[in-house]
Amino acid sequence: MGTASTRHTCPECRCAARRVFCAPHLGRLDPAVAEAFAREERSRDAPEVVSGVPPGRRPF
Repeated sequence: MGTASTRHTCPECRCAARRVFCAPHLGRLDPAVAEAFAREERSRDAPEVVSGVPPGRRPF
């Protein structure tokens, strides 16, 4: 990025445009996915303790 020019041709209108560099949106996750990652990280050091088989259908 340090050697990139400050101007670039717009691919739509073919006019000169100023380049804008910004950070990528790395923190934008679906809330359910973010919670799954957080739960997985918490389980590394403090796993949940269960006292029995959870109810529901058992896999074959």
